[in-house]
Amino acid sequence: MFWQKKKTIGLPSGVLRFRVKVDDKEHEWLADLITLKIAAEQLEQLHNLEKRDNQLHATPEFLGALSDRYCELGCPACDPTQARAVWVAVNRQFWSIEEQLENELLKL
Repeated sequence: MFWQKKKTIGLPSGVLRFRVKVDDKEHEWLADLITLKIAAEQLEQLHNLEKRDNQLHATPEFLGALSDRYCELGCPACDPTQARAVWVAVNRQFWSIEEQLENELLKL
């Protein structure tokens, strides 16, 4: 009789931790990766961001709306510069997890 070892797929946490400075005090903001990713994608479409060199290019209006959305999602304070930093971090983390998952699946 042939027995096959059961293999498992490791799932990374989707929780991201950010340190946000508000009035010279640091606060920790915990947020879910996919929630932030989907929120940004909705605004990317709404603002019709231009894609150049295989990258979306933010506009001031988009970053303003994104900073407001991140505050709605629990960020204690978020200006457009911070919103851009979160946007970039979320995209990089998302693709890193996608790559890790792909590698896990190839091992099955």
